[in-house]
Amino acid sequence: IQQGLARLSAEDATVITLFYLKEHTLEEIAQITGMSFSNAKVRLHRARQRLAVELKKLLQTEARNLL
Repeated sequence: IQQGLARLSAEDATVITLFYLKEHTLEEIAQITGMSFSNAKVRLHRARQRLAVELKKLLQTEARNLL
């Protein structure tokens, strides 16, 4: 997961980290980052999607290395 986060933009990684690892609410993330609530919500949604793509790439590479 850390490798996947490292491949994201700083803003995406920050939002993911604040929400999942630091367990902040969207309201708190909006205050911390200076985003509006709706912008923080959209950023989190899109960051999740980008993280999923990066993790799939990493897992495919790992699977190939096992063969």
